[in-house]
Amino acid sequence: MDLVNILFMGDMVSDGQNGKDACKTSRVMLNALRDPDWHDGSALAQMTKDFRKRLLQFDVNAVAVEAELRERDEVLDPESYIVLRRENSAVRLCFGMFGFTLGLDLPDEIFEHPVLMRLHLAAVDMICWANDLYSYNMEQAMGHTGNNIMAVLIKAHQYDIQAAADHVGTHFKQLVESFEADKARLPSWGPELDAVVSKYVMAMETWVREEVKRTLVVELYPKHEEHGD
Repeated sequence: MDLVNILFMGDMVSDGQNGKDACKTSRVMLNALRDPDWHDGSALAQMTKDFRKRLLQFDVNAVAVEAELRERDEVLDPESYIVLRRENSAVRLCFGMFGFTLGLDLPDEIFEHPVLMRLHLAAVDMICWANDLYSYNMEQAMGHTGNNIMAVLIKAHQYDIQAAADHVGTHFKQLVESFEADKARLPSWGPELDAVVSKYVMAMETWVREEVKRTLVVELYPKHEEHGD
């Protein structure tokens, strides 16, 4: 939880500062995040820059693997693809920003709890699978079908396009049911922390709902001729 550590450090530094100095501390962190060449020589700036570097490296590595697979015209098996897609989609990265944007402080032991982690991964998978379904026509028209669950299912199960789409729909329904079941299984960590967890879970639900709605309402992916069976 690098992001949490950085925010915690910024909070610790600003706790002993007046308003003017706390604003300066915030600007140090923002400048270090925005500009890779900016540095004021402070330890906080260095820590923030290190975090930025790890953050970008994490995302770039996953994207690089995707490019290598495309170059080799290799389509992964479903299990391997799901793991890769969770990372190269950047959804988990965005979920990690909930604490910053919503002011939530979720301790590691809660975030890593098996039930909450299943909720997290189910939400990520819902977004990825829905996005893959909606974008498949555009991607296959461009010849970029390897990094898409539709192509993965077509190869793994010898599906035609409709059968693959039906599989995605069935699995999405299962993910929703699993998410709802695990939400009911969440343990209690006390009223204060339960409220934080509730907001985190609601943020994931909202992201899934709005992502699907946005794709249906706004034509993000132009329609193309289908290729294949």
